[in-house]
Amino acid sequence: MDERILTAATQLVLERGVDATTIDEVAARACVGKATVYRRWAHKLELAGSALDRIYESVVRFDDTGALPDDLTRLCHGVLGFTSSTVGSQFLRVSAAESLHDPRMALVHRSSRARLESRLATSMEQARERGEICPTAPTSWACRFVVGLLLSPVFSGHEAPDASEAPALAALVLHGLAGPR
Repeated sequence: MDERILTAATQLVLERGVDATTIDEVAARACVGKATVYRRWAHKLELAGSALDRIYESVVRFDDTGALPDDLTRLCHGVLGFTSSTVGSQFLRVSAAESLHDPRMALVHRSSRARLESRLATSMEQARERGEICPTAPTSWACRFVVGLLLSPVFSGHEAPDASEAPALAALVLHGLAGPR
């Protein structure tokens, strides 16, 4: 039942945004009672947070490949594929707009982004342990940079990079403007 509810919520949030999604609609689409939804998620924003996490998890691969360049390329490819899709870019713009006028939605959005950055940080720490990156590299800032690099074109109205550019963006993150040595 949890899976049906979360699937319905994710679909509705992608289609309409959080503001325009109601618990009644989620319950109807999931073929459950409204009380069933509320027993699992206390309020709509809690359910929206779970839906956001699910959206990010569905497009972002964090399998440890054993090599940070491959991990970053997979991350960039997944996020760029989502942000360049009609549904993905529309969802991000709507949720960002909702965050501007609803502090609770801003918190949900920030929390989901923080979990995304945390998953990337784990990948970078594994890379540090393998000796792939400098022991003193500021990985928390690198994680913010990567996520911002991938999401900012959607919010700023600039053309988003294509998923085929994922290897070049991963190289930019790893080597900066100096390029591989």
